[in-house]
Amino acid sequence: MIVEATAPTRIDLAGGTLDLYPIYLFVGGGITVNAGVELRSHVRVETRPDREVHLISEDTCARLSAPCVEALPVGRELDLVARVVKFYSPRTGVNVITRNTAPPPC
Repeated sequence: MIVEATAPTRIDLAGGTLDLYPIYLFVGGGITVNAGVELRSHVRVETRPDREVHLISEDTCARLSAPCVEALPVGRELDLVARVVKFYSPRTGVNVITRNTAPPPC
């Protein structure tokens, strides 16, 4: 199975991330001003016939692999993607390929 998703890049003009759970619970009345631009984030998730997990960031050239979800390390490059895969704990192996067209921060 293959699942692909894309989303526009979000720019926070004021208020940062005060509209995200659970942050808004601590701020009380925070206001944000956001914009979406046509620089997009893309992700493709492909199931594998084995139990291996391969995480690939095409725009940063980062890669992380493990023989199974349980062995997938966190706290390294691609940490957020690794934690999402571990949270959902797929029953098969997966390839997760990400790409962002926004320029990296300086």
